[in-house]
This record gives sequence, structure tokens and C-alpha cells, in this order.
Amino acid sequence: YLSHKNSSTYFGNQTSYSNSGMSLNSLGLVYPFPTVQGSLVFAAGYYRSNDFTTGLGYSAFNPGKSIIQDWAPDGTPYGIDITLAEELKLADIDTATGRFVSPIINNLLHGGTVLEDGGINNWSIAIASEPVKNLLMGLTINIVTGSYNWTQSYTEKDVNNSYTSFPFDFNTLTVNRWIESDISGFSAKFGLLYNINNRTRIGFTLKSPTWLTIKEKYGDNLKSTFDNGDLFSYKFKDLENQYDISTPWVIGGGFSHSFGDLLIAGDLEFTDWTQMEFRPVRDYLDENQNIKDIFKPTVNYHAGLEYEISQIGLKIRGGFAYMPSPYKGDPTTYNKKLITAGLGYIISDVVAIDLGYGYGYWNTFHTNKIAPESNRIAVTDEQIKTHNALITL
Repeated sequence: YLSHKNSSTYFGNQTSYSNSGMSLNSLGLVYPFPTVQGSLVFAAGYYRSNDFTTGLGYSAFNPGKSIIQDWAPDGTPYGIDITLAEELKLADIDTATGRFVSPIINNLLHGGTVLEDGGINNWSIAIASEPVKNLLMGLTINIVTGSYNWTQSYTEKDVNNSYTSFPFDFNTLTVNRWIESDISGFSAKFGLLYNINNRTRIGFTLKSPTWLTIKEKYGDNLKSTFDNGDLFSYKFKDLENQYDISTPWVIGGGFSHSFGDLLIAGDLEFTDWTQMEFRPVRDYLDENQNIKDIFKPTVNYHAGLEYEISQIGLKIRGGFAYMPSPYKGDPTTYNKKLITAGLGYIISDVVAIDLGYGYGYWNTFHTNKIAPESNRIAVTDEQIKTHNALITL
């Protein structure tokens, strides 16, 4: 269960918004194949590697310009094409002067919501062996499936009745946008684990790029209302798109050491985000150059400990993760922090139950591409808090 809470600031006004989701996190089966020497193990399973559940809400009185002025600036020459402002009866044309008449300029309440959901699922098969004593090797192949859904609703309202004269007795403007994506692909991961002694282990992992194909459907629809009850709407034709993405290689290394009933563990994970790439490359030259310009390599840090009360079969766990932002120039407050806690209990020799909880927190910002963008009025500053609870049997 994931709860995503967002406190955003827009034009000095703070708005809280939340979204939540529930999903099957993992399901696995491991079979050790009988061997005379060493070991050979096969496994198959499912795990959810990404959850896209987020939410954003914002609202504030904006003395600056309306989005209508982006579509049909008042007093400027009009062209051949009919603008969205004209479709929604928010602007007219003066045929005598050849210019727009759009008196709805500013002093409106701006607001909106952005919702995301979906996730990436991995269907895995794996093999592991012990080629020499105390050295374990494993390889996992992942078939990737998933979905990503995004909806955005943007509104402008004349809450102060600044516009009351017909035909521009404006009440509200609503712009709704949506994206639905199907995700498919594959990846692989190789691992080594060496038991230095009965108490200490070191490990190494190498994860291949994930090669993804994204199939998108998306669309927009708009609506305007007026004080006299008039309502006008406009819907764009729904569109489809498809493209491929390859993610970076990921290199990881870690260790664990046992002090009797106390186990400590930690690892580092290096990712060079500039290696992301849209494909085919020749069709996305600008996008791939942008990746080189705005992303950077990062190192994620994870640390944890577990204390076992062996007399009653109870394990108490705690951990911390630090995941730097992959964007160049982001302040340290944008780095994701995650504090975790958990309990494990052995019910019988073959049954155990684990409870886990994670609290995440970081800052970020959101650029609203619908809203007029002068004077940063399209940006919300956000404080994110997540609560993630899971149970495993």
C-alpha cells in the first residue's frame, strides 16, 4: 500500500493533495536442484519494481495573465487559423482592424490537479549456482510489462466577477489532458555473492539496460462557461504514439556482517543517467541531447540492520536509503530520503511473516505546461511525503 502526499505552493498559497494505490508487490518460487557438490537453484517470480502513484493539487489567485492571452492576445493581429479562444467564445475578431478582441486578461483564480498511477512489473526466471566453495553466482532475466496513466485538469475562474459584460461574461475555463501508456520490454541482472566467513559476505550486481517499448494514447478536451448559462466545449482528436527507451546500466556492490544476533548491511548503486536513450536515435536527436545536458550520474546509498531475538523467533529491522536527484543543478533537498522499519516473525519451521514500513520525503517542483508561463506562474514548489506499507508471507 502506497500513500503519496504532496504539499504544493503556488503564488504563495499552499495546497495539500494525496493519492494512493495498492498492488501485489511480489510472488516467487525457488527450487534447489539436488547436486552432489555445490548447488544449483532455479527460481521464477513476479515483482513490481516501480509504482507511479502520485498526486498534485494547486490553487491561487493569479493577478497575471490568463492562458486566453496565449491563444489570442488582445489587440494583436489574427491569422487564418481559428484559435482555441475563438472555439470557446473567449475571444472575437475585429474584421475592420484585423485584430483579436479578447478582454479576459487577468485577475483570475488558477488551479488544477495532476494524477499519476500505474507501475512496472517484472516477470522473472533465474538460475544460481556455487561453482566454487563460498562463491555464488546468479542470473535473472526479466520480462517487463506495465502501464502509466496521467491526467491533468487546469482551471481558471472569475471568482471576483471581473468580467460581467456579454458576450464576455466569463465564468470558468477548464482544460483536461490525459495520457494512457502500455509498457513492455526486458532486462537482465547478474550477481556474485562471496561468503568470506560465517559472518561476513560481500556482493556485486550488474544490471543491464531495460529496453522498453512505450505505446501511448493521449488527448485534450476543453470547456468554457459563462454567467448567462452558455457552455462551449472543444475536443481534440485522440492521438497515438510509440517509441522505445533504453535505461542505463546499473552497477551495485554491498556487504553484510553479523555480530551474533545483530546483522548490519549496506550497499552502493551507481547509475549514469546520461546513458538513457530514446530509440530509434535518428528520430530523437534533440531529446537525447537534452538527456546529456540535464541529467548526471548518481550513487544511491542503502544501509540497514536487523536484530534477532532468537528465543521467540522475532527479527527487528531498520534502515535508511538516500537517492540523489538525477537532474543537474538540483539542491540537496530534492534528493529522496527513505526511513524504513520492519518486523519478521517465524510462525513455524516453514512459515514466516514480515511487516515493513517506509517513510519517504523530498522536495521537487512541477511545471504546468498548460498555464501561462510568464513570471514563473506555471511552477509549483512541492514537498513530498510517502508512506509505504507491505506484508510478506
